[in-house]
Amino acid sequence: MILESKPVGPFAMNVYLVGCPHTHKAAIVDSGGDLPWIEAVVEKHGLEVEWLLQTHAHIDHVAGLDDTKKRWPDAPILMHALDLPVYQSAPMAARMFGVTVGALPEIDRFIEEGEVIEVGRLSFEVMFVPGHAPGHVAFIERSLNAALSGDLLFAGSIGRTDLPGCNAAYMMESLRRFAQLPSEMRVFPGHGPATTVGHERRTNPFLRGVRDTE
Repeated sequence: MILESKPVGPFAMNVYLVGCPHTHKAAIVDSGGDLPWIEAVVEKHGLEVEWLLQTHAHIDHVAGLDDTKKRWPDAPILMHALDLPVYQSAPMAARMFGVTVGALPEIDRFIEEGEVIEVGRLSFEVMFVPGHAPGHVAFIERSLNAALSGDLLFAGSIGRTDLPGCNAAYMMESLRRFAQLPSEMRVFPGHGPATTVGHERRTNPFLRGVRDTE
């Protein structure tokens, strides 16, 4: 799998470019900004962007979505329906944080738990993991032990639950589900460095209830 990322914007949100090395099909996950960098990565690998995938719709994750949609207008924007109110309120929320998010494009299709999104020969399963946002999802490529977790789980921490639309109880249930993934599952989060499910089960203080038994 081709996977490149870069922290972008004032919140250092990780935008991801994932691609199939066999078919050169690709997806952008969480279009937070820096279109020139995305274009350079696409050109470097000779990729064709097929999908614009959103783990959720907080401002730092959608700030560059209008630019990416204009650049790749045939690539559908996919997001969970429960995050639509968050998406629609993103420009107003951005003003509260002193940042600018312009008019956002329409969502092309809503995705649900268990759906599989094909990116060439890659298969990303949608896992519904609400808590940090009402419609938060993760994208799981089980054959490659890779998970794009958005703001569910970070290295040593988790996504915050004190924002409008957050739910701490849902967050803990989502973390319990996510922590049942294989220990070797690599986690590529919305902020900070990559980690693994096993490492977080052993060391993350927010996962005390689901420690490794090894």
